[in-house]
Amino acid sequence: GNIITFSDTTNANTIFYRDTAFVGYSHVQGMYPKFNRVTPNTLMFIQTIFYKAAIAKGYDYDFKFKRDYALDMEIPLPVNINQEIDYDFMEEYMEKIKLNVNDRFSQIKSINTTSKLVDTTSWKKFHIYDDQLFEIDMGNSFDKIKMTDKDPTINFVGRSHINNGVTAQVDKINGIQPYKAGELTLALGGEYLGSCFVQQKDFYTSQNVVVLRPKLNITFNQKQFIATMIFKEGRRKYKAFIDELNRHIKTDFSFYLPVVKNTNKIDWE
Repeated sequence: GNIITFSDTTNANTIFYRDTAFVGYSHVQGMYPKFNRVTPNTLMFIQTIFYKAAIAKGYDYDFKFKRDYALDMEIPLPVNINQEIDYDFMEEYMEKIKLNVNDRFSQIKSINTTSKLVDTTSWKKFHIYDDQLFEIDMGNSFDKIKMTDKDPTINFVGRSHINNGVTAQVDKINGIQPYKAGELTLALGGEYLGSCFVQQKDFYTSQNVVVLRPKLNITFNQKQFIATMIFKEGRRKYKAFIDELNRHIKTDFSFYLPVVKNTNKIDWE
């Protein structure tokens, strides 16, 4: 224990700090410290920076996070006035984080968690392409491994279920305008089929990710509500690599939304 590990057969989501003894399979790589200040706080700090740097590179099952890439990766770390790594800063910073987390956990525990049932019996089914909802754009279908990141300013959205689907930041391509913040992305296939997000910044997309452009002027919260319903129904109805959403997105895929009483109009309130 008390080391950082990662797997060299997948993406960068497998970078973890191990606080206790463990047994790992053959592709689990251990990062053994060369410095003396080996504490949980310093290792968790470094693990977080290392993880963030690796995630930004956009590793996935095709472009795997291999040992050679980890060895070549440079990460920023705080330094003191002598330009030496500032381990004291790491210790103090992580202690502040822990206090903040404990405070937030206390707040969460105080929340009334009594479930409140929502009556969905009057809700009706809608297609994504219905007049009240979205235009479906098939996205860029860019290959992430061919993108550059010398001066990355544009988010790259892939078939991911974390970080709003953003798997990397890339350079803007001359002549190709990115999609706009506020539009939605939807993964049509793969392991995370149905992942649907409201994008916070301008973006490009990978293969098998479509862009949903609202036909009406709807709010962020309304978009989030719809994205959740799309995700839930997509995961319930379709299966990765067997019967994926891409065959149904412009035809029979539908999901439930609340409507104004005795009408077919979506209840935006």
